[in-house]
Amino acid sequence: LQVKADRTVGSLVLVSSYTLARARDMANYQLPEDSRNIEAERARADNDVRHNVTAGVTWQLPSLGPAFAGWTLSATGQFRTNRPYTVFWGDDRNGTTQNDARPGDRNTGKTDGYRNIDLALARRYPFGTRTLELRAEAFNILSTTNYDEYVGALNSPFFGQPISAYPKRRLQFAGVVRF
Repeated sequence: LQVKADRTVGSLVLVSSYTLARARDMANYQLPEDSRNIEAERARADNDVRHNVTAGVTWQLPSLGPAFAGWTLSATGQFRTNRPYTVFWGDDRNGTTQNDARPGDRNTGKTDGYRNIDLALARRYPFGTRTLELRAEAFNILSTTNYDEYVGALNSPFFGQPISAYPKRRLQFAGVVRF
């Protein structure tokens, strides 16, 4: 299910969307845990995200004289629910040399959700057939820790703990000439 809404009010443009999804597969990237029971590999897909909300707003800032005319402020937000990961024993109980024997089905663990807000301030300067665009961008402005991968090995002291994360707040300044 996908729902999209957009609205323009004066110099303000709003766009948002919501996606409700379910993804299942049998795509175990390693050998099946039990080659006599391939059906046991059917589970949530690695990229299964049930709820995904995005929203964006662009505002053409009011002119405060020639030096301050033409600036645009934009913001986007992305919010989504957890993704799955596989819980496994952490040893080779099935003789596959993969150390991926599971106590249950594939992809039964759940990561945390994802939350992110980005901002951009931009201005375009036309020069004949070319345009110079100046941009200042802030990614993940709230510096939210969004974890990516988790330890699924039950025999690890770090079981269920995150081991990587998406970047925290980042700033970027750029000037681009477009032809």
